Amino acid sequence: GCGGAFLPLDKGVSILADGGNWSVESSILASLAYYFCTVDTYVSPIVLSHVDKDTVRVCVVITLVTVDILVLLTKFNPFSLFWAVWNFLITGGRKQTAKVPESEAKPATQKAKKE
Repeated sequence: GCGGAFLPLDKGVSILADGGNWSVESSILASLAYYFCTVDTYVSPIVLSHVDKDTVRVCVVITLVTVDILVLLTKFNPFSLFWAVWNFLITGGRKQTAKVPESEAKPATQKAKKE
């Protein structure tokens, strides 16, 4: 599954700060594409009038495999432009920095001396 991208739990959703993970993005995209093409009351009648559900499945799988190979070989993320725009809209173009609590910012040797 995609939940491992968020482990350990102290990372939270910080993995999304530099753009999404293609594995997560592709699973969401494939699920939405398959749903709309085969189940949705508005889109599926149009799609299914031209192809059957098995063809939709094959198209989704071929797309996922092809783009995954492209990502693996070129480190290209099809949603990189989306994440760049998203981060700009959310942050206003400012670089986000993580705030480290003062207790964690001190070197470990100073902590040991205090205790």
